[in-house]
Amino acid sequence: MGDAIAVALMEARAFQHEDFARFHPGGSLGRKLLVKVKDMMRTDNLPFIDAGASFTELLLRMSEGRLGLVMVGAPAHLEGIVTDGDLRRALMKNNDLTNIHIPEIMTITPVIVDADEYINTAEHLMIERKIATILVGSANERSICGVYQIYNT
Repeated sequence: MGDAIAVALMEARAFQHEDFARFHPGGSLGRKLLVKVKDMMRTDNLPFIDAGASFTELLLRMSEGRLGLVMVGAPAHLEGIVTDGDLRRALMKNNDLTNIHIPEIMTITPVIVDADEYINTAEHLMIERKIATILVGSANERSICGVYQIYNT
């Protein structure tokens, strides 16, 4: 009987998913409808490197950044990214570290989402693309303001 009264009251007041999310922001529905990428992204110590940097510099910057990737270029203009997977594949092909050049191993079309995108949408994209990290910024301008990793939540 109590459930029937609650449902009738919800219908009478036109109670929507968004209303429920506001009253229960910590739940999964609240997270889907209220939390944005900018609320969860990392913005400090983002690892950027110049495309002409050495392989040693690449390794050092990737280790310092602790994200499993290095962004090539600058925050205002991204040229590409090198992930730890890119690094492993390069090492498997070439044992001579002096012959590994950043432009040859970087991904030039990384996935970039807007900071105002809902976290649920970004995570769905990441699962669909089978990636654990997504860049945050403007895909059109190729500018980066943060990084979000799915396993940080």
